[in-house]
Amino acid sequence: GVSPHEQMKRAKGIWADGRCIWAEAGVWNDTTGDLLDASRFRCEDWMGECFEPFVRRYASAIREQLQDSVIVVCPPAFGPESLRPFAGELPASAVWAPHFYDGVVLVGKTWNPDIGIEEPRPGERVLGGLLPAPPIKPVFGLAERVEAYKRQMSWKGE
Repeated sequence: GVSPHEQMKRAKGIWADGRCIWAEAGVWNDTTGDLLDASRFRCEDWMGECFEPFVRRYASAIREQLQDSVIVVCPPAFGPESLRPFAGELPASAVWAPHFYDGVVLVGKTWNPDIGIEEPRPGERVLGGLLPAPPIKPVFGLAERVEAYKRQMSWKGE
């Protein structure tokens, strides 16, 4: 395989006039690939320190040019951050749009009204609270699939 460093050099996507903007900023050495400023990649609260300030700056910049636009905010798809709501108020006319996957459609590449899977709410327990809910649970029949979608959309939007 080719290292990420070599892939980026070949892609030329982040290079301005043949210079790496991250090397110019002192983040890394584009000749050796050495990281020079690890502080750029560390934070205690990624959502609060990185993602949410970015969303606010991004929304503000978009609003300067497109006052009537709707900003769709999609949190990380995986990891603990994916389960955390946006802190405070979203920027004006922003929509919180967490990832939602129908695993059967994703894997099978086709819709099947008879069977699906549901991702349980984080922290959900089964058997009277005795055990944590499994990471996915099967749902059968169109009516139950629709209800499962509603449940997942409801708690993902909280």
